[in-house]
Amino acid sequence: NMCMKIADAACIQSNYAVAKKYLHLVEKSIQQDFSDDDVLQLKWLHSIAQMRLQQMNQDRSPSRCETVISLACKLGEFKSAPLMSKNKPLASQHHSIEGKTLTLLAELFATPEDGTIALSALSQDVSNQLNIMTGLESTSS
Repeated sequence: NMCMKIADAACIQSNYAVAKKYLHLVEKSIQQDFSDDDVLQLKWLHSIAQMRLQQMNQDRSPSRCETVISLACKLGEFKSAPLMSKNKPLASQHHSIEGKTLTLLAELFATPEDGTIALSALSQDVSNQLNIMTGLESTSS
């Protein structure tokens, strides 16, 4: 998809406004025309994730923790998708992005002080996502 390539190029150049614009166009296209295309959806998620990870490296606000947790949860949804065993290069890219996301999350909680600040900035929904992701709460509750 040409829009995704433009968005990826814009992200490499740290032009996040252009990247967001084109990724939004891809998202609309997926919703309207390609809702059954898991590969396209995953590639779009990877582009969004890479853009957000780059932005997070420049953002030191406590609210970035919410973005990282939400991103980790979204990436986790594809972990056991059938497409992961069928498309090894895409699965490899997925695991790499997921690893970078989890590394950033670990850095946010590196010290007790950092963890306290990060946790205090979380909304209830994101706090619940974190509890589910870490196994402190089941998905059925």
